[in-house]
Amino acid sequence: MVDGYDSADASQGIPPELDDFICDYVDGSMDPSVCAVFEEFLAANPDVRAHVCRVAQTAALLREHGRCLCARHVSAVVRNKYHHFLPQVQGQPSRHRP
Repeated sequence: MVDGYDSADASQGIPPELDDFICDYVDGSMDPSVCAVFEEFLAANPDVRAHVCRVAQTAALLREHGRCLCARHVSAVVRNKYHHFLPQVQGQPSRHRP
């Protein structure tokens, strides 16, 4: 596991009211004046700062590797591999074998 991220409840204790601020901060879309105050808040709240770091790491991984998980590509792979389990589509009989 990633250091500091050893639980499915890693965001436990982080107030949900911070979600929009965290997203804006991680995305880089936060107003600079709000960003300065938010960074002061993060400096005073190490648990929130650690959570924001994990969110930023996750976002970076998704940006880096997300394009290879394109929904169309995944759908095509699933459709090709499991076509015989899929229900009838556009009037064609199902190839499902009991």
